[in-house]
Amino acid sequence: MTRSRQPTLELICGPSCIGKTTFTRNIDSKYCFEKLNVSLEDQVYNNIHGMAHMSQRAFRLLNLNMLDWIYAYCANLTLFLCYRIKGPPKWDHRWDVIKDHPIKKRAIILCVSESEWHRRIKKREPLKKESFGAFYDQYKYTYIKWVEELDRYNIPYIFIDNNNENNYPVINKLDFLKTLNS
Repeated sequence: MTRSRQPTLELICGPSCIGKTTFTRNIDSKYCFEKLNVSLEDQVYNNIHGMAHMSQRAFRLLNLNMLDWIYAYCANLTLFLCYRIKGPPKWDHRWDVIKDHPIKKRAIILCVSESEWHRRIKKREPLKKESFGAFYDQYKYTYIKWVEELDRYNIPYIFIDNNNENNYPVINKLDFLKTLNS
């Protein structure tokens, strides 16, 4: 089978309340596509907004057969999947499916300062502490462990400062660490 470009799995990463859902709502803006280096022409039906939300629901049940099917039959597709990080040492069943799969993948790591994250948590309905995993007590450490895990499996990543919706600046690793410390 000849394909012009293999499918890409874009993992939108962060803890609960970091803004993954809002990011997927805004991802179809031309401005966001340019920053992420995703070509609109490559998208099936040019409807990334619908695809992002479809994949957000489907990703909860991701298994090896689904990923193999995407890899085999979805050339030129960029699939955006929200990936809620809960923390090391055990990530979750989806990570076990993704980490070694040959599909091209990249992580989009959303971040804000810990104080901003706690402000967002308080605005939400009361969530159980367990839903945040290790992030709740070990914010910076959990992010750093996640980056180390991506490095271990040679999965490229970018950092997005998620303080200002619809702007989403891409930041370097040093600025990412500063953001976590502020």
